[in-house]
Amino acid sequence: LDPPLVAAVFHGKRFAAWPEALEAAGLNPAEIVHGQRWTPERIEQRMRALEREGVPLTQTSLAQHDPKLLAAIYRHVGSLVKARQAMNGGHGIPKLCAERRRRLQAEMAAIGKFIAEVRGAK
Repeated sequence: LDPPLVAAVFHGKRFAAWPEALEAAGLNPAEIVHGQRWTPERIEQRMRALEREGVPLTQTSLAQHDPKLLAAIYRHVGSLVKARQAMNGGHGIPKLCAERRRRLQAEMAAIGKFIAEVRGAK
């Protein structure tokens, strides 16, 4: 099912439950196949897979790449920040997204090279 359609159904609070909305659309809720249930472990696995693919773990990016994951994060973990902290072993500093980490590593390497050049010029 289309995530924007799902959001539209509940946005106006016209339906109290998903089966009610499906019936109003002329669909049989019992015939709708549900995907796998999200668990905190499955959420973390999917986030790590996206990170390996170079997808930034931001709300905007997740909404575009995997809106079901983003919804599961808010439902099961509470916030994206908490989910990133959990990925980082529960530490207070969320893990940097892959793109930002690469950029910072490149900047640090350039600074290190500059310092080495300055030291060599003395």
